[in-house]
Amino acid sequence: PNYLKVDVPAGGYTLNATGNAYELTTAATEVPPFRPYFISGTAPLHAPRAIEFSEEESELHGDPEQESVDDELSGKITVKVSERTIIVTSHLSEAAPVAIYGSNGMVLASFDISPEEDRETSVDVPGIYIVSAAKGKFTTKLIVK
Repeated sequence: PNYLKVDVPAGGYTLNATGNAYELTTAATEVPPFRPYFISGTAPLHAPRAIEFSEEESELHGDPEQESVDDELSGKITVKVSERTIIVTSHLSEAAPVAIYGSNGMVLASFDISPEEDRETSVDVPGIYIVSAAKGKFTTKLIVK
């Protein structure tokens, strides 16, 4: 959060009005005091268009403009949190690598997930975690309480 008005450049993320998702800014946007935002230092190859926080379920959808990166890989990855466990379910057309990162950037788990497979990863410490699948094609952040 900021303590003054801040101009977030295009390509940054600002918290939406309901407070449940970060949205990509397409133009420079003025952020009022105490409103969370973040800016990427470099443009990732597969930047998410929105990051949604939910206690029930989150879905990772790739950017439609990036879909041509791997035409054979289609579908989605579903991520749920249940009692300090991150559950990743693949609805992709083929196996894909998945990595779960802590907010400090360290890898909590990495594995390959097959189509229609569920993988559970125990989390000892509550916090914010990042799940990235298919080499960054699908990415989301989630809160584990």
